[in-house]
Amino acid sequence: MITNKRQTLKRFSAIFTCVFVTSGLLVNVHDDQLFRETTGSRNSHVVDITEYTMKSKVSPPFIYLTQTEQCLTPSLIQTLELSDASKCRCDVVVLSYKTECLEKSAPHITYLFGNETTWGSGRNKLYFHAMERGLDYLYYIFLDDDITLKFTKAATPEMMRLTPISVFQDWLLDYEPAVGVGDYEVHDGSSKLRSTVRTACKKKVVNKTALANPTILFDPLFNAFHAKAVSHIFPMEIGHENHNWWLTDKYVSSVVELKFRGQALMFFPVGVGNLLHRSYPQSFNGTYKFWRKFIEDVQKEAPAQYKDHDLFRTFGEFPGAYIRKSLTYCMKITRHQEIVPFAHFAVDSEEGSNETGNVFARSERAKLLRRAWRPRKVRDQVARHKRRSWTS
Repeated sequence: MITNKRQTLKRFSAIFTCVFVTSGLLVNVHDDQLFRETTGSRNSHVVDITEYTMKSKVSPPFIYLTQTEQCLTPSLIQTLELSDASKCRCDVVVLSYKTECLEKSAPHITYLFGNETTWGSGRNKLYFHAMERGLDYLYYIFLDDDITLKFTKAATPEMMRLTPISVFQDWLLDYEPAVGVGDYEVHDGSSKLRSTVRTACKKKVVNKTALANPTILFDPLFNAFHAKAVSHIFPMEIGHENHNWWLTDKYVSSVVELKFRGQALMFFPVGVGNLLHRSYPQSFNGTYKFWRKFIEDVQKEAPAQYKDHDLFRTFGEFPGAYIRKSLTYCMKITRHQEIVPFAHFAVDSEEGSNETGNVFARSERAKLLRRAWRPRKVRDQVARHKRRSWTS
């Protein structure tokens, strides 16, 4: 009798296990289908995300790193869905730089205090703290505390069923760029990028349905750095911050372009804005001097076989022109591309393209060289002639 009861219990246990596993698979399949509809992906990684979370509950995929005067604002908490750790799939580290935050916060939100930090030194402090945790975050998302997120015209109806931050997160997981940024239309946004693509890539029509495109110069107010890339970008160079914080985007763009060319992507469907415009040190003086130094410092880190690559020389000689006309904008996007610093140089070498043509058009370089070596008097005369022709 006891034996029969045990056998019956075993049967019920087996049936329950079967139903439970099947239900779990159905949920995963449903989530996978929803994500594919949202991002247009055929290689959804929702199931992988679930497995990732199951393996390590203490390491969510994302960590948000920000600075604020005292405590997180309700607006930012709502924008990033920070009140619920499972919803935001995140940990949060906040550096208060004016007054220590004494509010009781959720377990996944940590406050630091440092009232002697600059914008860059503050981000470096956040970076070191995140590294000391020793957790397996996939993306380190650095952001200003006043950002807003909204859908742009590039967002699909399926995307708009979700929130901007969740769509941005899903895109990061599905594409895995070295650096992912939103569309900050105020500076170097999608309109400017699409115009640059038309010019640099000689395209009469730009694909308006594309979700993303390689970019070079981007505003640092909301940037996601992949775990395999972040330690090759941070800590940031901050020697200039006593007189100019504008150089930070030049530093980041130089390091990312030279180490991970073509793997910094702008995601068009999510627009980024900022509400506050605080005062800080800013100047145009010495911009190109510092910019060239950033490039030279990265060149020193490059493997010996790539140190003399034309990319360093062209970018260093004409940083502004390179940003406007580089063929980086024309590079093909590959989902889950291996993230290895300086690996793009090996691809260039295999294709036999260690020449200016793969940096930007040879004709453009020739023009720039002729312009650079003109006598100053001649350059001034040409500039005056152009101004007259523009105003006539």
